[in-house]
Amino acid sequence: MYVSPPRPARRVSLLNLGEGPQVIDRLVEQLQKFKRDPQELAYVRKVALDLVTDVGPHDDLGEIRRVWEYVRDGIRYVRDVANVDTLQSPRATLRALQGDCDDKAVLLASLLETIGFNTRFVVSATIPRHSYNHVYIEAFVPKTGTWIPLETSIAGFPFGHALPTAEPLRRFA
Repeated sequence: MYVSPPRPARRVSLLNLGEGPQVIDRLVEQLQKFKRDPQELAYVRKVALDLVTDVGPHDDLGEIRRVWEYVRDGIRYVRDVANVDTLQSPRATLRALQGDCDDKAVLLASLLETIGFNTRFVVSATIPRHSYNHVYIEAFVPKTGTWIPLETSIAGFPFGHALPTAEPLRRFA
């Protein structure tokens, strides 16, 4: 199911996050601001409702899967500008229909939050002996009482799985 997103003015933030362990904390702080921004949530709620309109009532996994598939397959993965970490709002990602792992993660989190699911950001290191370089979300499934990983960066990636990590995962509610 393809949902045509509304087309607002694009809002992109270019972040100079610096170096060291605090970089991840600053990145996630920005992601959480977008995820909780009332204007962003009001905007993306219509998209989320359109996506789940034909999913059965109270089908938590069906709703989560439908929204996740849209972000995984409908939003093209594209890397950031070389040596510059860019972060765009959920609205900007919907407008561009492309973004990197953090853009897709914050969009997915926002979409799910607007239809009642709790989400958290997970930061991992996909390259051995490398700093944390990847982010995805986990969603809480009320009926099972569990958190499920939702990787959106790779087309066709299986539902409920995460990429392997070379460092302990860092989770941020």
